[in-house]
Amino acid sequence: MRIEYLLILLVAAAIGNSAVANKYGAKARPRHCKGGAKHIHLAVGHDPTREITISFATKWSEPSVTPPVAGVHIGLKPNQLDRFFPEQEFPSAYESMLSHGRVYHAPYQHHIEVTGLEPGTTYYYVAVAGDREDGVETLKVRPLRDHPTQHVERLEDEDEEDVDVEDDPHKRRRLAPPYYDGSDEPCIESHRVRSFKTAPASSDSPVSFAIIGDLGQFEHSQETLDHMRDHKHSIDAVILAGDIAYTEYDHRRWDTFFDFLDDFSIFDEVPLQIAPGNHVRLAVQILKN
Repeated sequence: MRIEYLLILLVAAAIGNSAVANKYGAKARPRHCKGGAKHIHLAVGHDPTREITISFATKWSEPSVTPPVAGVHIGLKPNQLDRFFPEQEFPSAYESMLSHGRVYHAPYQHHIEVTGLEPGTTYYYVAVAGDREDGVETLKVRPLRDHPTQHVERLEDEDEEDVDVEDDPHKRRRLAPPYYDGSDEPCIESHRVRSFKTAPASSDSPVSFAIIGDLGQFEHSQETLDHMRDHKHSIDAVILAGDIAYTEYDHRRWDTFFDFLDDFSIFDEVPLQIAPGNHVRLAVQILKN
């Protein structure tokens, strides 16, 4: 397998662009949607020619919320998703104490392993979720149009105090540009049929990687993602080599980062492989299984 690299360098300073500048601000405001699949992204499996992991988020993990059950419909044609992969593990979530003493409940994260694929083949898929009380079999047999996932409504933001964590000079990188604010943007179309392509089996077939680092969720980050989208047909996988979201101790920033990826990235079509960097802080108080 011949490996080619498409190197995309992210400069440290933001570049002015009036067309996108109004989407960036100081507040950490994750987008609130009605339980539909969001933050959809891919990662290669142990055998990239035959396996892939499809990850996505659903409902917020408030104490009163029962974790949804989830799965993925997949097929060789966008109108014939004839295979179903149910979740293989219970969804995960975490809680984090914000600086003003309020607990932040992150959304549930689902990771579905898809196996038994053919090398060098394009597949189409839809991520679905439903009530756990109804069981995962209901996701398999119920027509897609009737899945709760396919009826996403925009919810108003929760009534919570906005705290500018980045205004604390001890908790931010110096000269950090404004963060992306997608809270007023529409929720993604979780019902849309997406696609991906498995790695080729032949060692003679080229594989191209885009390598990025210090991505963040800033105006210049959008320029990097826009560049990858313009060249997505020449990218087989993306390696994010550290310093992912620049959350700066505010764990809501992980979800605003994935809101940002929802709006601009290709990671629902191209696998994303991540390495943590020194600005990745996972100081989570409580983990839930």
